[in-house]
Amino acid sequence: MITEKIVIEIAGLTIMEPMATFTDLWVSAACFISLYLLHKKKHLKGRMYTMFKWHFFTMGIATLLGGLLGHAFLYAVNIYWKLPGWIISMISVSLMERAFIAHAVQEVNLKTRKIFKWANNLELIIFISIAIYTLDFHFVEFHSAFGFTFVALPLQIFMYLKTKDPGSKFFFIAVAGGLVDAVIFALQISPHPWFNYLALCHALMTIIVIYLYKTAITLKYNPQKTVA
Repeated sequence: MITEKIVIEIAGLTIMEPMATFTDLWVSAACFISLYLLHKKKHLKGRMYTMFKWHFFTMGIATLLGGLLGHAFLYAVNIYWKLPGWIISMISVSLMERAFIAHAVQEVNLKTRKIFKWANNLELIIFISIAIYTLDFHFVEFHSAFGFTFVALPLQIFMYLKTKDPGSKFFFIAVAGGLVDAVIFALQISPHPWFNYLALCHALMTIIVIYLYKTAITLKYNPQKTVA
C-alpha cells in the first residue's frame, strides 16, 4: 500500500496531493461535459432527463470542491471544509436514484415507486447526518454504494427483464465499475506514489460518469406512460 505524501509548488502556490486533485477535477469536467451534451439533446424531455442533468451538475460541483478543498488546499482550511463537497455528492447520488425511479414509472406501480422514494429520502438524511457527525468519508462511500446497489440497480434489473432496454446495459457496466472503485478505495490499491488509490479511484469515476451519460441518452423513456 502506497500513501501519497507529495506536495508541489507552482508559482509560489502550494498544492497538496496533485494527482488526486487533478483527477478529481477530471471527474468534474466529465460531469459538466455530460451535462452540456445532455442539455443539447432538446428532444430528450421529461423528469428522468431533468434528474440526470441535476446529477451531473451537482456531482461536477462536488468533485470540484473535493479536488480544491479536499486535496489541493486542505492545508489552508480545516476538515469541516470537506463537508460541502461530501454533502453535495450525496445529494447528487440521490438525484441519480430519482432519475431511475422516474424511468421506472413506465413499468413499476405507484406503491413500489413510493417505497423507493421514501428509501431515497431516508437514506440521504441518515447518511448526511452520520457524515456530518463523524467527519468520516467512508459514510459518503457507503451512501453511494447503497444508492447504486439497493435503489438504482434493482430498478434497472427489473426494467431490463421487462423491456430488454439496451440503456440498462450501460448502467450495469457503471455499477461494475463502481464495485471495482470501492475495492480499490477500501484496500488502498496504489500503483505509484504519484498515482495513488485516490487518483486511481477518480480516474475510474470518470469512466463511470461516461457510462452514466450513455445510460441517460440510451434508455427508452416515455414520460407519458405510467403505471398506476
